[in-house]
Amino acid sequence: MIDTLAIFPFFASLLVDPVRAQDPRLDLRILRVIRLLRLARILKLGRYSASLCLIVKVLRSRREELLISAAVGVLLLVVSSSLMYALENEAQPAVFRP
Repeated sequence: MIDTLAIFPFFASLLVDPVRAQDPRLDLRILRVIRLLRLARILKLGRYSASLCLIVKVLRSRREELLISAAVGVLLLVVSSSLMYALENEAQPAVFRP
């Protein structure tokens, strides 16, 4: 069922595109939402792959270390960006307008 819904937007867009060419006001946002179901199809593959299961297991076991590394990375990004703003603001005031 999920597989059918995952490929539905492709075939629906083939049918709707000629109609949309005549009426550009036609809203196709629902097709975009249905296309997100493709992600469910990809996630379903994880059950059958031992390597993906291993990656998930490693990510779960090292979650704290990964979160700390990400937090340090964000902190470094904010500090270096602020430093660049402070140092370059006077040299290029037109570029660094608040």
